[in-house]
Amino acid sequence: MTGIDSPGTVLEIGAGPNPRLETDVVIDIVDYDSVDYVCDIGEDQWPLEDNSISRIVGDEILEHIPRDRLNHVFQEADRVLEPGGTIRFQFPHPGTDNAVNDPTHRDLGGFTPYIASYFTDTPPGLSYWGDLDWEVNSYAVVSFPSVIRHSLRPSVTIRRGDVSFELTKIPFVSAYTVFKATKR
Repeated sequence: MTGIDSPGTVLEIGAGPNPRLETDVVIDIVDYDSVDYVCDIGEDQWPLEDNSISRIVGDEILEHIPRDRLNHVFQEADRVLEPGGTIRFQFPHPGTDNAVNDPTHRDLGGFTPYIASYFTDTPPGLSYWGDLDWEVNSYAVVSFPSVIRHSLRPSVTIRRGDVSFELTKIPFVSAYTVFKATKR
């Protein structure tokens, strides 16, 4: 494992027992063997030095955090991220079954692609979360049950603009929203 103070340090949040191969530091709320720090990212100060992380990744974690704690998450991400560092958070599009059927998802209705305007269209001089420049995208993946998938191997990915709520109602569609930010 790379030391926390070394350049190019990658932080994965909520990796569970299976972090990515390129991950140097793992924070999770559960103490798995692969976890370096047990921390509630929505409430606790992250146990990392200021400007010590070059990349933060977190897939399907924001929807588990109460909306009133998101400000803390983004402030801490801004604090630990080094200048030029990047963040990537992905979460289920709120119109899809994988979003609404999980009882641990909180306040998911607020996480639509339309929230992008709060990140990307902020007036000059006003910043919600420090020095983070945001890019927000949605994409959909059409997948099929394993019986069809193994015989036909169909797959479609849509990566342009907003994924409409109408598209997410089609059977076998999974859709996600991705927040990316770079620290100035």
